[in-house]
Amino acid sequence: MLIQLALAPVLLFLIFIFIKDKYEKEPIILLFVGAIFGAYLAAPVLANDVLLMRMKIGEKYPVLFSAFITSAANEEGFKLLFLALLMHRNREFNEPVDGIVYSVFVSLGFAAAENVIYVLSPTIGGVGTALQRAIFSVPGHGLFAIAMGYYFACWHYYKKGIKYLFLAFFVPWMLHGVYNLILLVDVSWYLVMFLPYQMLLWIGGIYKINTMVKASPFMFLKKQ
Repeated sequence: MLIQLALAPVLLFLIFIFIKDKYEKEPIILLFVGAIFGAYLAAPVLANDVLLMRMKIGEKYPVLFSAFITSAANEEGFKLLFLALLMHRNREFNEPVDGIVYSVFVSLGFAAAENVIYVLSPTIGGVGTALQRAIFSVPGHGLFAIAMGYYFACWHYYKKGIKYLFLAFFVPWMLHGVYNLILLVDVSWYLVMFLPYQMLLWIGGIYKINTMVKASPFMFLKKQ
């Protein structure tokens, strides 16, 4: 039951992204490989977390360090690396929205592995953790991945220049860091900040998806 609760929100978000890719669907096997790539991310991310904590370089500002470095920078950096490896010379990357699709599958592959680890934990696991992560963590990972995929497509598909590869890391890093910071702040009214922020992330995410879908070279073929 706990594993089902951990994986259900991931599957819902992946189905949503798969449906949004309306003109030229990606091969299921390659999407599966992307998700497996993402699941493998949990190992290097966890190892890097342990290393960063042992270095004790964030003791002066523990909340900021946790929000922006051990979580956001660490996770988004590895996600971008694995996305680039998956898409290197990949002939299936043949329309702009593919950057978002593969980014989300890599990211939510990681989210699935992370969720399972958390909900099965003997100390912090359980149904409450599964529900909490379904509301906060999974949508967050998916929305950060949309931003990453958008800028990655600008770099990889449109060949706009190296600054867009930098933005593919920097923008989701900042979005993720602020997201974490809001949830880590020890105030009872944090939802007043969190809900509008998540709404803005959804608005921005849907805009980015629709922009890339409308730029598909397969759009006119489907209309004929």
